[in-house]
Amino acid sequence: QSQVIFTEPVGDNTILGKQSTADDFVALIRYAMPEDDEASDRWKASRDNNIIVYRVSKNTLPFTAFPTPEYTEKITVDESDYNTSLVELTTLLATHLQMTTGLPVESKKMLTSETDMETGELAGLVGQECIEEGSICLADNQDTDAYRFGFVGLLKDNQPVIVTGVNHTLNDAATYISLGVYNMKGFYGIDSISQSNVDVTGFDKGNLTGSAEAVLRAYGLYEKASQRLKDQLPMLYTAVVSRTCETSLGNYCVEINTTEVPLRYPLGITQRAYIKPGSTSGANPNALLSPYVIQVNE
Repeated sequence: QSQVIFTEPVGDNTILGKQSTADDFVALIRYAMPEDDEASDRWKASRDNNIIVYRVSKNTLPFTAFPTPEYTEKITVDESDYNTSLVELTTLLATHLQMTTGLPVESKKMLTSETDMETGELAGLVGQECIEEGSICLADNQDTDAYRFGFVGLLKDNQPVIVTGVNHTLNDAATYISLGVYNMKGFYGIDSISQSNVDVTGFDKGNLTGSAEAVLRAYGLYEKASQRLKDQLPMLYTAVVSRTCETSLGNYCVEINTTEVPLRYPLGITQRAYIKPGSTSGANPNALLSPYVIQVNE
């Protein structure tokens, strides 16, 4: 039973009971990348029978509790060699956006929601830490390097947002990588680009592989790149988010209409790198380079 029952301690700072003032508890299952597609389909077809929810009350009999799960150490994948090229790629695209719009442009690194402390312990949006502090954790994220988040704000016509980053699936830092576009009025996703590692199956949408070079060529910037950047372009990605995508960008652009995100609603973009191959968690968040969000700054 200890192999099929997942336990998580409840902190002393929670309010227990059935009264209206008691805290609510929600159990979430994040489901991705099955090893056996047929078994996965069978499980999902009868998930109501496979997921059992218990009503828990104070125990009055002797018992042996299930142990608190221990987090798997997140493996380091050093991406520092790509930093110079990522900065150059970002600068080229930022300069291009400024010239085409005639408006000031800024490039911001995405924020990371999780860090690996010198002690090896994780901090930030980490389940155990959120329980101890009584903070909102947005659910645990040990299967990724946690959230990388960039707040965009209002997305206007003719002012595309450009995201640059490292394609973590190509250096074996992730099983797949996902860029999500969020309507921040309620914080829900409305579109995405995802890329799987070549050794796994599934969830590709759009294309990150080859996107950095493709976008530079579409904008007429490729010949301005240094030889180092040209050599490392296959390891980088570029995604464009716009109200109206240029045809030359092909499937490297995500088009956001006013039904999905009205002009008065702010936009956000996330990146998540799922499952470092050979491990059971995301890679060490400190070792992965954060993406940049390039946008008009009015």
